[in-house]
Amino acid sequence: MSESVQEKDVQQRGDEEATAKQLRRVLLKFSHDLNNLLVGINGYAKLLLEEGHVRPEGEKLIFELLSSSDRAARMSQVLQERFLSEDSLGKEDPIQASQCFSRIGEKGAVLLVDDEEVVRSVLDALLSRAGYQVLSASSGREAISLFERHMNEIRCVLLDLTMPYMSGNLVFARLKALDPEVQVILMSGYFDRHAMRPFRPGDFVKFLKKPFEPEEMLATVAQCQRRQTTVTVANVG
Repeated sequence: MSESVQEKDVQQRGDEEATAKQLRRVLLKFSHDLNNLLVGINGYAKLLLEEGHVRPEGEKLIFELLSSSDRAARMSQVLQERFLSEDSLGKEDPIQASQCFSRIGEKGAVLLVDDEEVVRSVLDALLSRAGYQVLSASSGREAISLFERHMNEIRCVLLDLTMPYMSGNLVFARLKALDPEVQVILMSGYFDRHAMRPFRPGDFVKFLKKPFEPEEMLATVAQCQRRQTTVTVANVG
């Protein structure tokens, strides 16, 4: 085989590998975004059911929607397990940050950090209905600023790991530097084995793989509240 033919083969293999890598990144970005949308679908469906004004035929349609969402989540999981590569994590396209907002709650403040508006919106609604005050941040810098101003009020942080500009890993480290005892619940639309690699057991309360059930999220936040309350009482004593 001549040298020119060998060079052409090498170039062709390189082009194919680059195309395959780009395809993996596109598929993983699609899976990640789908998981965020499924969080919104599941959350809003559960909120509709809790309203109590839905007719039986409407309830049937909602349950069908939830069943379809569950199937989509399983397909997304299979996709990520098959195609996930380490260099695809934490490289999202820039997204404009939105203004934070808060609600008066009865159970204390929760700092919600996620760059996806649909996730922030539905989790805010679920947490507010459960009696929590919600401080919402769409970026890492916004989250740190809110935490610095409301550190004594915030007793729990829901933190997405994959955000533009400032990753959840960096936000987590900064929050822990400000308050080593801060209770953090981690979230990600990526497969948990890879998303959790930088963290040690005991550093955080729990990891929630998107899409998660609203009940699981609320139960984890309640656990976080109980831990913080226990620590406070112990310190006072």
